[in-house]
Amino acid sequence: MDEIKSPKIATVLLSYDYGLPERRPSLERGRFFPAICDFADVTPFWLEENGYPEDLEGLQDRLGRVQLKKLPDFIRRRKENWSYLRDRLGRSGDRLILPEAQENGDPSWFGFLITVREEARFTRDDGVRLLEGKGVQTRMLFAGNLIKHPCFDSMRSSGVGYRRIGDLSVTDRIMRDTFWIGVYPAWTPPP
Repeated sequence: MDEIKSPKIATVLLSYDYGLPERRPSLERGRFFPAICDFADVTPFWLEENGYPEDLEGLQDRLGRVQLKKLPDFIRRRKENWSYLRDRLGRSGDRLILPEAQENGDPSWFGFLITVREEARFTRDDGVRLLEGKGVQTRMLFAGNLIKHPCFDSMRSSGVGYRRIGDLSVTDRIMRDTFWIGVYPAWTPPP
């Protein structure tokens, strides 16, 4: 069933009339719903008779209500995953700058931000290659010195359309030395 595991599967789910008890057996026997469940944590819901919602807001409302029920568990798991990474990398403070919650803060972390210190004997790219080679997905932080991003190429060459205040050395450093690892709630740390 590997061919079913694709991003298009959510669209397929929305085009089926799943959710009414009298329609449930045909989809379950047809292996559609079990295959969907292997792909993602899916909660089926009823769409109007023609297979489409009557209005976009109605669909958003239904999807939102299902997701809101999962929110406390998502938050708990994100915090656990963030704590796992912080505990494991905390010993690397001489080489890495790690995130910390503000005093009295209780964030639901989206990711774990890592900045390689200038005095480290490796670069961000070295760390990213090592982690990616071990199957840990990383992402660059979309920030830092934004005027160095490709969307500013024509403005930089013309010198028109933006202004710069200061030397932006800190933003350059973030762009050069920072990346993050997601703390996706379905991720399970190794034992």
